Amino acid sequence: MVPYRTRLQAMATKLALTAMASSLLLALGFGLLSVSDQASAADAMHQGTVFFKAKDYGHAAAAYKVAMGQHPNDATIAYYYAVSLQYSKQIQAAKLAYLDVLTKFPTSPSASYAQAALAGLDPSILGGAAPTRLQTFRGSSVGGGSGNGDIIPSSSLVNFERENDHMMVDVAFNGRRTKAIFDTGAETILIGKNTLAQLGLPMPGPEIVGRSRGVGGKIENLQGEYMDVTVGGVTRKHILVCVQENLEHAPLLGLPFVQGMNYAVESNCIRFTPKNTAVASSRSSSRSISLDSRTVPFTIQGRSIIVNAQVNGRNIPMCFDTGAGGTLFSKAQADAAGIRVPENAEIMVGSGVGGTSIGSYVPGVSIRLGSVDKRDMKVGVDSTATIPYPLLGRDFWGDLNYSFDNDNHTIRFN
Repeated sequence: MVPYRTRLQAMATKLALTAMASSLLLALGFGLLSVSDQASAADAMHQGTVFFKAKDYGHAAAAYKVAMGQHPNDATIAYYYAVSLQYSKQIQAAKLAYLDVLTKFPTSPSASYAQAALAGLDPSILGGAAPTRLQTFRGSSVGGGSGNGDIIPSSSLVNFERENDHMMVDVAFNGRRTKAIFDTGAETILIGKNTLAQLGLPMPGPEIVGRSRGVGGKIENLQGEYMDVTVGGVTRKHILVCVQENLEHAPLLGLPFVQGMNYAVESNCIRFTPKNTAVASSRSSSRSISLDSRTVPFTIQGRSIIVNAQVNGRNIPMCFDTGAGGTLFSKAQADAAGIRVPENAEIMVGSGVGGTSIGSYVPGVSIRLGSVDKRDMKVGVDSTATIPYPLLGRDFWGDLNYSFDNDNHTIRFN
């Protein structure tokens, strides 16, 4: 028997959702009264509203689906399509439709209603949403280099905290401290204007230095500001920090910050060292390292760290990404790796720089990199992803210690 308190909570959720739907329907209905006088009975949006009022939700969903094709930029129709699916007991399809509203119309009132509906249907869908990957383009100037005068001590040990499967470190932008995601998969150091305002830092000039595109595909213009960026005892002087209009998560400490350094991840710490003094290279010459099964070579493609992994026994180049909580493939990359998405796959949601991305989780995937062999992994597949390489996230290597050697372009798992 369901506990009385649980039944009350479920009833309250349903009533709240029904109230929101009814209030929005009234607004929609009043808007349609004047339109329907001029439109024919064949208008799908009008038909959908008629069916919805009659509580014929199956036919309402079918009509709203046609109306979405006629009015692709109408958030209200998309929302009512999702509500109709839910009320006609097509729950899995309803979840996807609500997520579609969040993806296409993130700033609309309908998105708020859709988010509330999802919270009632399946709170876990939105609970694990994590920042999507950042890809910048328009020239090599994006990300920038550091000026002279960098401070890189012989060894600097920095603690990090795990938050939503991300490595969070203390960082200072021009002396103003905040938290940032240590993210070698990001091609730049990125901060939002909202965070600049919170830190009391000046806004950047109007010049657009590049654009960003995350897994969700949304493109954002980036402005730039040269700053001193400090983590632990390391300060990169006058390094270009890209600024986005609004960043809904912590700043990203991307690959430009670690260029010219080596680092090792030791339990809950990151140890930064200058090139030629890495812990991983201390047992041998910095130019002659033994490539055993624990040592994996990497290459730099653009501003991404690329390793060759075996996925389901197939050789697949992947981006070694400290900012990705989970391992992610585009649809084409999944096909190349022999990963098939089942029809009843668990829904995956990611949100961040590139907007909201929706995909599927696929269990039972095996990935091997050097001596690290993980079986029965649950990876993400996103058909809308624009990533050039699959992302090898913390679900693969997060429980391991490793050293990142920029001298020899190797990663050594300890």
